[in-house]
Amino acid sequence: MVSELSSTDDNIGIIGHSSGGFIAAGAFSKVSEVVSAIVINGSCAWVKFEELYREKDGRQPMSSKERISLQEHDPISRMNFEGKKSLLLLHGKEDCTIPIDSQRYFMNVMSDKSTECLQLVEYSGVNHHITIGMLQKSKEWLDKHLGQGCHSKG
Repeated sequence: MVSELSSTDDNIGIIGHSSGGFIAAGAFSKVSEVVSAIVINGSCAWVKFEELYREKDGRQPMSSKERISLQEHDPISRMNFEGKKSLLLLHGKEDCTIPIDSQRYFMNVMSDKSTECLQLVEYSGVNHHITIGMLQKSKEWLDKHLGQGCHSKG
């Protein structure tokens, strides 16, 4: 799909919710042609998410083999915001399915990145849902970042 889209002059943006958000984060971190992504109620820190989820669920920690395998694909280790790259994270504060903690962890690790290129918006009173406000924010983000890019003026 990326090779087909890359044949155009248009910038590529993706959006995903829940497991689709995990996929969008992974694609954004691995595919240079994807210049903007929106992750709704997902995670960009897969190892941290798995650690927190297993702890919450009362399961055993990951084996070293599982950890190494997951780290190979974890977006947090390969995020790149060079050029026009931009990432928006939208998350319900009361999300019981994909708790917000791993996204807060991700933002802490990425704290040196421009807030124009990377933002986390937390929604109070929202569980694992997409709200109208999230959709509006997504549209505004894509309009801005696909048209001009994160580091452009205007």
